[in-house]
Amino acid sequence: MMNYEIFKEVVKEKFMDYMPEKFKGMELVAEPVEKVNVTLDGIILREEGRNISPTIYLNPYFSKFQDGMPMFHILEEIKNTYAMHHPDENIDIRFFTDYENAKDRICMKLIHYEKNRELLKEVPHIRFLDLAVVFYYLIHLTPGEQATILIYNRHLPYWNVSTDTLFESAKINTPKLLPYYFDDIFSVLQNVSDLSEFSKNQLHPLYVLTNSEKLFGAAVILYPNLLSSIAKKMNHDLIIIPSSLHEVLLLPAEQGESSEEYSSIIQEVNLSELSPEEILSDHAYYYSRKTDSIC
Repeated sequence: MMNYEIFKEVVKEKFMDYMPEKFKGMELVAEPVEKVNVTLDGIILREEGRNISPTIYLNPYFSKFQDGMPMFHILEEIKNTYAMHHPDENIDIRFFTDYENAKDRICMKLIHYEKNRELLKEVPHIRFLDLAVVFYYLIHLTPGEQATILIYNRHLPYWNVSTDTLFESAKINTPKLLPYYFDDIFSVLQNVSDLSEFSKNQLHPLYVLTNSEKLFGAAVILYPNLLSSIAKKMNHDLIIIPSSLHEVLLLPAEQGESSEEYSSIIQEVNLSELSPEEILSDHAYYYSRKTDSIC
């Protein structure tokens, strides 16, 4: 049975045989890419004079191979994916070379600190409990479609800004560009069969908190005065359940109730329902009205 290392070598060796003639002169580069919570193996075709190229990640294709998809079908699928996303023109990066041009679209997201130690060596970040705030540039493509560029340490000297400056910009921009979305989970889900494990296992009201694009929406818990406003309306402290990088669930905390009671459910959902890249944390958090803080 072919293991993953051999699979990677076969794809790298055979990939160019499947590409159309116009791609034949390009340089094939295969390298590990640090993503949130995981390191993936990516392949890129570098074309002289071209400043952008899609990255194709091999890890999901190995899963397909293990499930029985023939290698030639995998190579065809990779070829089609690459051709579909290959840009016809260079991207104008002048917007990204001057912080004055970029600063109004710098946003923030939350990731797990320990799971991303290698990535955090490369990106500016702010520690927040057992999480980290990292930063990205938000690109508006079409209504309902956004793309992001992660901010790396190498950008800061070029821009002549600090991590604190990024954070100040992100605290202003993120709520403005990605306003919060808050609703009862029963209004969000289409039918009872879709109810999450959290709603099946408790009787308290349960709410979804994310942003308008459902993009890295867990960061809304950092929006100024948002949790205090919600807690005031509920007249309760809050249990914050990190259901993914893209949203959290909220429920009013009963007197004496601990967020730790929800950890086993969170861990179960993380293992069974989420891809590794979507996981934010393995335990819940507690928002106190008295201290206006999360622990």
